[in-house]
Amino acid sequence: MKEIKIPNIQFNQKYMVDEEGNIWSPYRGLKKLHPSPTQKGYYRIVLQTSKGRKTFQVHRLVLMTFNPIDNMENLEVNHIDGNKGNNSLKNLEWCSGSLNVRHSLDTGLKIPARGEQVGGNKLTEKQVLEICERLKSGTDSLASIGKNYGVSKHCIFDIKRKRSWSWLTKDYDF
Repeated sequence: MKEIKIPNIQFNQKYMVDEEGNIWSPYRGLKKLHPSPTQKGYYRIVLQTSKGRKTFQVHRLVLMTFNPIDNMENLEVNHIDGNKGNNSLKNLEWCSGSLNVRHSLDTGLKIPARGEQVGGNKLTEKQVLEICERLKSGTDSLASIGKNYGVSKHCIFDIKRKRSWSWLTKDYDF
């Protein structure tokens, strides 16, 4: 168990953290504190500082205490096993934001949005399949198809060349 020390933050008490991610307060004897989960599944704890109450993420407190490194304020903490509730030191590592996202995609923790799930898309899957049928028939120009669906001819060209919606149009030969 180690005392929590964070650069530029002064605590009113000697809060402690252990390698399993438990936070302890010396107030009225050594008492284990109970963090609360965020909507995203991470655990946070409110600690008293010289400037008032401040909320901290438990996984960051663990790594900042047991494995402090230069520039850690610009890094993210990766949960190696993907379990956001497992704040054991053995399960945590410093990483860049891009490596953290790559890890979540590689392990299946995050599934990339595609098709109608992407906020900016104007087309539905059904419309893309209709466009594919029209492209396959070869009777309509890219511009006329685009006009019918309220998108540019470039959007239709990207569907035809499988630059967009390729997971849906993979079986079409135009």
